[in-house]
Amino acid sequence: MTDDRRSKLIAVTIPAVLLTLLFIDVIAGAGVFYSRDVAQYHFPGKKVLSEIVRGGEFPLWNPFISAGQPLAANPANEVFYPLTWLILLPGFVYGFQLLALLHVYIATFATFALLRSLGASRAASVAGAISFGLGGFVLSALSLFPFLFSAAWMPVTCLFARRFLRERQRRDFAFAAIALAMQLLIGEPIMVVQTGMLLGIYALLRRKSSAVRDVALVGAIATAALLVSAVQTLPAVDHFSDSVRAKGFDFRFVSAWSTPPIRFAETTYPDLLGSPRIDSNAPYWGWRIYGEKHEGFLLSIYPGLLILAAAMAGVAARARGWRIYLAIVATSVLLALGDHTPLLRLLYDTGLRSLRYPEKFLIMGLFATSIFGALSFDEVLRGDARVRRFAILFACATAVIALCLAPISPSTFRDFWQLGANIDLAPRAAAGSSQRFAARSSRCCS
Repeated sequence: MTDDRRSKLIAVTIPAVLLTLLFIDVIAGAGVFYSRDVAQYHFPGKKVLSEIVRGGEFPLWNPFISAGQPLAANPANEVFYPLTWLILLPGFVYGFQLLALLHVYIATFATFALLRSLGASRAASVAGAISFGLGGFVLSALSLFPFLFSAAWMPVTCLFARRFLRERQRRDFAFAAIALAMQLLIGEPIMVVQTGMLLGIYALLRRKSSAVRDVALVGAIATAALLVSAVQTLPAVDHFSDSVRAKGFDFRFVSAWSTPPIRFAETTYPDLLGSPRIDSNAPYWGWRIYGEKHEGFLLSIYPGLLILAAAMAGVAARARGWRIYLAIVATSVLLALGDHTPLLRLLYDTGLRSLRYPEKFLIMGLFATSIFGALSFDEVLRGDARVRRFAILFACATAVIALCLAPISPSTFRDFWQLGANIDLAPRAAAGSSQRFAARSSRCCS
């Protein structure tokens, strides 16, 4: 085996081994995903779908909810999404777990492939793939299947759309349209919107061609994707017109899960607001800033300190792609802040009343951070002294802040977060700095 082939094999093996070790209990059939929407919505919904199909019927109608409602027409049921049919494997429970887990693998390896197409080294591509595929968002999305499924296809869409804009190959157009169609079949509208924003910002700012022409080509990809997914999108439009979404939601409901500004610090200190994990003995003191929702829509937004430091250093050093990255992150943050700025109210008053929970818009920023951070890390590996220096400064500043927070007394901490005196803070450090797989939600079945 040549050195190059050995290097390729090692690069692919590292994320595969990490994923397999992390989810070995699920793969072995001894663990299940259960937290939040999984137990309350996704598992029973997929079970109903499975039973209807196994009974020899086409899943047009679900007779078990609210005296019956459309099944195939509602994209939330993902009837026309091909990977959904893993639930028909022998043993529904195991097929259901594989459906979720497969998308973590897709997200990880698709991110690796995207970074390689961007010219990143294998080492940097592995770091970026781990940052996204095993980062806070994707693991949080194990309890939010539509976001997990759509996020897995996001790097695939970006990979082929970018290649088409650069090389104008028909096959890249076709693959980009198919990948975006997969996201449309999954039917999470904000994920599709964010993918469109990523492609649109890239087309506008890449400076290699006419921005107008590139935006038009992105529109052509979107049009083709709509045609490919018409079996779902057309019934979904009709279903939407008959649903409560067509009338719009109350602003209070739309603005719920607006991201509090202090939460952005969790990209560096993942447990700054405490732990929302249901298996944790530590309190989640950030519930006060989320109002009636009591916790973030995304359980974790931590991309990994290495990638974050590299991304911040890349911006400071104006590394390749920094303008595109800043534009994506600025858009992501502005929308995710929700009612903490006047923008959401302005959009609501202009008629955008069917999209809810602004924190969802953090996803495009987190994805961009994994990609740009990996590219900047690659610059460090290639010997760029400026990026390396800024990365070291950021890491040192992070450590200094953590050390300054560490001596804070429990009483001062309770007063700051307005916590009761009976809450035990001993299990939780004031500023954790290591990756915690916050949304890891598989446990052994008893």
